[in-house]
Amino acid sequence: MGRAALALVAVSLLALSAVALEGQPRFRGSVSGIVVDPQGNPVEGAVIEVYSGGLLVKMIRTLSSGIFYAELEPGTYSVKIVKEGFATYTRTVKVSPGSSVDLGLVALENAIALSAFPSYLRVGMGEEVEIPLSVENRGEVEISCDATVSSEVPTKLVYSGVEVRSFALRGGEKRSLTLVIGPCYEPGEYAVNLTLTPSCGYPVSKSMTVSVYKPEVEFLLCDFPAKVFLPGDDIKFNVRVVNPFGTDVYVELNLSLPRDWEASILTSSGERVRGLILEARKSASLRVWCRPPPDVKGGSYEIVLSGEMRGLGNEFNVSDSLTLVAYVESGRPLVSASAETPVIDAYSGSQAKFRISLSNVGTGDAIVDLRVEGLPEGYSWRIQDAEGNVISSIYLPVGGTKKVFLVVRVPYGEEPVMRQFSFIARTRGGHEVRLQLGLNVLGKYEISYKTEVFSTEMPIGGTAVYQLVVENSGANELTNVRLVVTHVPEGFNVSVSPSCVESLRPGETVTFTITLGCSSDINAGDYYLTVKVVSDQVESEVRQLRVSLYQRSEVVYVALAVLMVALMVVSIAYRKYGRR
Repeated sequence: MGRAALALVAVSLLALSAVALEGQPRFRGSVSGIVVDPQGNPVEGAVIEVYSGGLLVKMIRTLSSGIFYAELEPGTYSVKIVKEGFATYTRTVKVSPGSSVDLGLVALENAIALSAFPSYLRVGMGEEVEIPLSVENRGEVEISCDATVSSEVPTKLVYSGVEVRSFALRGGEKRSLTLVIGPCYEPGEYAVNLTLTPSCGYPVSKSMTVSVYKPEVEFLLCDFPAKVFLPGDDIKFNVRVVNPFGTDVYVELNLSLPRDWEASILTSSGERVRGLILEARKSASLRVWCRPPPDVKGGSYEIVLSGEMRGLGNEFNVSDSLTLVAYVESGRPLVSASAETPVIDAYSGSQAKFRISLSNVGTGDAIVDLRVEGLPEGYSWRIQDAEGNVISSIYLPVGGTKKVFLVVRVPYGEEPVMRQFSFIARTRGGHEVRLQLGLNVLGKYEISYKTEVFSTEMPIGGTAVYQLVVENSGANELTNVRLVVTHVPEGFNVSVSPSCVESLRPGETVTFTITLGCSSDINAGDYYLTVKVVSDQVESEVRQLRVSLYQRSEVVYVALAVLMVALMVVSIAYRKYGRR
C-alpha cells in the first residue's frame, strides 16, 4: 500500500471518527491512528494498549490497513503500541468530551538496534583490532538473531571470548559484543559488513571500510645499544628478536661492521646463527659478539644489525635494523678508596692505624700520590705499604687493588675530642678521590705508685713518718689528687700531708707524707693500713702499708736488770735454806 493510499485511508478514518462521534454521547471521545513499519507499510495485528493511571482500560489490534480506533471517556491516557519485531511505541494523549485525538501515521522502529559503527578503520598489517558493539532489543518480546559477517579480511563476532553466529535477546535486554578484525597480511582496502537478522522484523546492517597498511615494525631490540669498552676487550651486545605477528615467521640477520673488525651472532648456548624461526608472538635472545683489531684507536664505532622477517604461510615481509655503538676508551685511570674502619678510637699519646683499600676502576694504569689533610698541629701521620715501608705514592694497574695503612699519632695531653680529616689519593693525570676519616680521641687518665716498698716500723707508743711517691702516668692532667687512708688499725692515729694537690700534669710526681702514731698499750707485731690515691678523674689501685711495732730499748734493759736481781735472790735463798 502506497503513501497516497495511506493518506486516503487517514482521511476516511477522520470522516469515520466524525460520524461516530455524532452518534455517541457528547461526553465521550476517541483515539485513532495508522501503524506502519519503517518502510511505510501498514502493520496488521499490532496491539494497542490504553492505560489510565497505570491500569489497562482498553486493548485493541490494528486492522490489515494498520488502522486502529478506540472510544474513551474524557481524561489523560498512555497509549502503548506493541508488535513483535518492532520497538514499543508509547505516547500520552488527553481526550476531551466529544473530541477525537488522531495520532496520524505511527511509524514503528525495528526492535533490534545496533550501536554506532565506524565507517573507516586503518589497521596495520598483522594487527588484530577489537571493536566493541552493543545490541539492544527495544521491544517487549524475546527475539532470536542470526549474525552474518561478510569480509575479505579475517573477521568474527565474539561474546564473552567465544565466537557467536546467533543469539537471543529478551524484551528490553541489551548485550555487549565485540567485532574482531584481523590479522591481515596483505595491504589494501577491504569492505566489512555485519548483518543481524531477527526472527521477526527487519534485518539490521552496518558496513565499514578497513584499510590495511604495511607498518614500520621494530623487531630487533636491545636494552643497552651503546657500551664502553677498553682496547683489547671483546664487545658483546644482548639483542632480542621479537615476532609481533600472529603467525610464525623466519628472520634472516646480517651484520655491518667497521673495517678489520670480526663479529658473530650467537645463541644463548654459543652457536653461531644467521637466521631463526619464531612462533607467533614469541621472541628469542641473541648476542652480537665483536672483536676490534689490536691497534684500535679510542672513539665510537657503529655495528649495524639488520633483519628481514618473512611470514611462513603468509606472503609478507618486513625489515628492521638496529645500530649498536661501541665506545672504545683510550685509557684513563679512575681511583676509588675505601676504609674498613673509617672511625677509630685512640687514647692521647697513642697511635691509630687505618686500613685503606685503593682500586683502579678506570681504563689506564696510574701512579697515585697520597696525603692527609685536616689534622691539627701536634698530630703526626705516615703512610705504610703492606711490608711496613713508609710511602707517599703507589702504582695501580688497571683493575688492580692495593692495601695501605695510615698511622696517626695523637699528642700527649689531648682532651677527648672527635677529629675528622681527609685521606687524599690523586693520580698524576689529575683525578682525585677524598676519603673522610675520623679519630675519636678518648684521652687516658692514670695514677701509679713510684714507691716500691710499702712497709715501715715504729716503737710501741711512738711515732713514724712514711713517704709515698705518686706519678701521673696518664696523658691528661689530673685535678684534686688526694691520698685516702681507707682502713686504720685500732689504737693508731694517722695524718697525711699534703691533704690535696690541685693539679698534677702528665709525668709529674707528688710525695705524700704519712705520719703514724699509736698508744703504748698495743702489743708488738705487724699492723696494716689500707691506702689509695684518688682524683676527680681516676683512682689508683688499693695498697696495704705494713707497720711493724717493737718495744723501746730502755724498757728491755730495765727488764733484764730486774731479771738478774730476781735470779740472784733465788740463788742466795737456795744456798742458805736449800740444804736443810
